Amino acid sequence: MKNYFFSTFIGLVISITIYGQNQTEKYDIKWGNEIEASRRQTLSGIIGSDQSGFYALKTKHGMFFGLSTELTIEKYDNNANLLKSVELTLTDEPKKRSYEDIIKVNDKYYLFTSFTDSKTKLNSLYVQTIDMASLTPNNDKKKVADFDYSESSWKRNRGDFLTTTSKDDSKVLAFYKLPFDRGEKKRIGFSVLDNSMNKIWSRDLALPYNDELCDIERIRVDNEGKVYVQCTVYKEKRRAKRHGEPNYEYVLLCYKNGSEKPDDYKISLQGKFLADMQFSVRNSKDIICAGFYSEKGTFSIKGAFYLTIDGSSKEIIKQSYKEFSIDALVENLTERQKKKVERKLEKGKEVELYEYDLDNIIMREDGGALLYGEQYFVNAVTTTQTGPNGVITTITNYYYNYNDIIIVSVNPGGDIEWVTKIPKRQVTVNDNGFYSSYYNFLRNDKIYFLFNDNPQNLLEKTNDSKKYKNFSGGKNSVVVLAELDYNGNYTKDALFKSADAEVIIRPKVCSEISKDEVVIFGQRRKTQRFAKIIFR
Repeated sequence: MKNYFFSTFIGLVISITIYGQNQTEKYDIKWGNEIEASRRQTLSGIIGSDQSGFYALKTKHGMFFGLSTELTIEKYDNNANLLKSVELTLTDEPKKRSYEDIIKVNDKYYLFTSFTDSKTKLNSLYVQTIDMASLTPNNDKKKVADFDYSESSWKRNRGDFLTTTSKDDSKVLAFYKLPFDRGEKKRIGFSVLDNSMNKIWSRDLALPYNDELCDIERIRVDNEGKVYVQCTVYKEKRRAKRHGEPNYEYVLLCYKNGSEKPDDYKISLQGKFLADMQFSVRNSKDIICAGFYSEKGTFSIKGAFYLTIDGSSKEIIKQSYKEFSIDALVENLTERQKKKVERKLEKGKEVELYEYDLDNIIMREDGGALLYGEQYFVNAVTTTQTGPNGVITTITNYYYNYNDIIIVSVNPGGDIEWVTKIPKRQVTVNDNGFYSSYYNFLRNDKIYFLFNDNPQNLLEKTNDSKKYKNFSGGKNSVVVLAELDYNGNYTKDALFKSADAEVIIRPKVCSEISKDEVVIFGQRRKTQRFAKIIFR
């Protein structure tokens, strides 16, 4: 009887016409044709779209390991069918350049590549436009940044480039870490470009912190061309605690054109560990810092915090934080796990959520904000076996855990309204979480989360007394779309079965191409496939 109910339920909630459209009141799903490809090829990302379709960048390498060996740009029509595929050539005889990034600004596509010259000891970053009709780079390459690595005593320490754009796409930041020796100050450099890739200003500098005591977490460029660098700075040694207190702080450095010294903002909560932080710059030039805090250390979180800082005076305009409720702590746990948590609380012990990473902060149109992330960690399990001939074999397996999604809402006044979790359990082995995690996007007054799930988790009362079922990466999974409103309430819909689609969705590379369209990508073995979710 149980199996009959399960199959009937799944049959009712999951229906799909593979080569047509999945019709619902909320959205349509339009599937492209199946594509036969090498098992070593996968999607790197959607690089843009226009009225005729969308463009994808694919890499050819080992499925779960190895370096990229081949890059391909592909064009797909509005029905998610492949129109054209061209290998991206990065060789200027006799020099071979390295791929860095492709960005779309003002309806133009720009290719960033780098070249390390062993004779001149220069590492240079170049940019050129791409002809999207032929899917090939134009002959307009120009240098936008370079640095000398000849003084570095570490042969491998030649710097890495990273590009990002401002919120309004008016500025482009080319950021790089400069070579340095042990014991020296951490050194960085950057070039700020306009949206035609002309250099506005640049700087090579040393941070006011030694390399071994400083980690660069995030970098941003704002609409005015100011560069922000978020750092974790340790006070003495690289450790979380000293006499039970935090031994580190978050520091936000702001560099301006024409100013030698940066504005520095030290972010801290008295007596609390800041476990993770994101920041955003408002149009009013105020700085928003938000994240998780802990009473114990860096691997668990007890609540969320939200700070508004005046960009000019550096004063904290608004500060709020909220401890997770008992409901949030026990949400999605089995009855046995809930009772264990409740007993700890009754004894006055600290109970926190473990291994949650903050992924992003979204500023809402009403002046509020949303923070979201997921529980993520990797377990390494080593086993040793002795064979019949006495040979000892040691095997290490890596378990990738991508579990519950956590969302924090902040109202326009800067106060934390609510915290909720969307249940998810994804534990896979030795695959870097290839099909795990989630993709999220905003539409109107809703935030959506797309992920792979075990179909049994869609049954009612699954979590009342049983452990949440694991998505292990197999074809017997379903693709779920969770819809969350601004009151913290969510619903979950099963979009389709992976077996029916012949592919397993990769949430990390899905992309929103318009306010009403999301492109999803899936692959399994040699089969690849795109689809579009079109909201009504």
